[in-house]
Amino acid sequence: MDSEAEIKFNRAYEMYFVMLYKIAFLYTGSRDDSEDILQEVFMKYLYKSPSFKDNNHEKAGCRKRFLIITLKLSKE
Repeated sequence: MDSEAEIKFNRAYEMYFVMLYKIAFLYTGSRDDSEDILQEVFMKYLYKSPSFKDNNHEKAGCRKRFLIITLKLSKE
């Protein structure tokens, strides 16, 4: 992973981990399941990260994408 991609990933992880974990835990009631869900969410982001026009679009797009994936996995 190049340094720009690593910085982008770390920034997204720091911004969204707590919120997404709380959502996953709310649906699953399990720490282990919530951690597994978040691992899958961030792995998808790492390998399928979309490109955005600018930083504002990136924040909105990532947040929406993270929420959709987390909710979908939490309901399985």
